[in-house]
Amino acid sequence: SLSMKLGFHMLDTGAIFRGIACAFADMGYIDMNEETIKNFVAKIEVDVKFFDDVQHVFVNGEDKTSNLRTEKTSVLASKISVFPSVRRFMNDVAREFAKNNNCIIEGRDIGSVVLPNADVKIFLTADEEVRAKRRYLQLLESGKSADFDDVLKDLQERDYRDSHREIAPLTMTKDA
Repeated sequence: SLSMKLGFHMLDTGAIFRGIACAFADMGYIDMNEETIKNFVAKIEVDVKFFDDVQHVFVNGEDKTSNLRTEKTSVLASKISVFPSVRRFMNDVAREFAKNNNCIIEGRDIGSVVLPNADVKIFLTADEEVRAKRRYLQLLESGKSADFDDVLKDLQERDYRDSHREIAPLTMTKDA
């Protein structure tokens, strides 16, 4: 990968959102409203660590990595990520990481919101059928059951939510 060739870490911000979503569920939270989310965010600490160039997300000292790629977590992460307090929290984690590391950061609003003054911005898209197939195969390879049509529908719904959200929508900047 490019990050390995450069000797950089590759930070996946989606994994951080997923770690936050896992912690939300694991801590017994159910209702998603701004007040509940603010209280939840005040109770968590997120650390990103790399082991053999693999990103691990720790929330309150617990490694959430093994649960990050489930469909349940993906859907919950997309829903929780629209809350301003969660976005601010994750942005702070990503900015702190960028300040302390040479890195490439992947995410839907990195160039537009998180690091608008980044040295290089690349906006990359892929066909939704190709992305759904990749995700479907990841689920099967990890031993989870999956239905391709459900995976595609979830991906389309997430893309719609992310590109139409009021705060930090998925968009390409002019300098990308």
